[in-house]
Amino acid sequence: SEGRRGCRGYSISYQVAVGLYVLGGQGGGGQRSRITLDIGYGTVQSYLWRLLRVLSSIQGRYIQWPSANARRESRVARLEEGGISTTIFEKCIGFLDGSIIVLQYKPSVDPEAYFSRKKNYGFNLQAICDWSGRF
Repeated sequence: SEGRRGCRGYSISYQVAVGLYVLGGQGGGGQRSRITLDIGYGTVQSYLWRLLRVLSSIQGRYIQWPSANARRESRVARLEEGGISTTIFEKCIGFLDGSIIVLQYKPSVDPEAYFSRKKNYGFNLQAICDWSGRF
């Protein structure tokens, strides 16, 4: 497709990849992505916001709050298992956590993309699961 300046645009899959790259970064967002991907900062921002608008428009199909019955069943199951405290996490329907996976060696390709604020090389790992531990 042609851009506003007559430049050939990138494929949708590339634009999605750029947006996900920015979202998955450890800070620095558009500037780090611009340098690593060798595209303009404005282009990075356009792709990111385009992706966010699309994700926002389809979120209802994929992200749904559990029904009252499902939340009740979750609470009963936690009580029966004796695991997670229902007093502290009574209305909890899932868990989210993340960690930095530190690499032993400096990556040979785009090492600056893996350099963290803690002065080592690594990448983010994030996991989301429901109350039962299902990812």
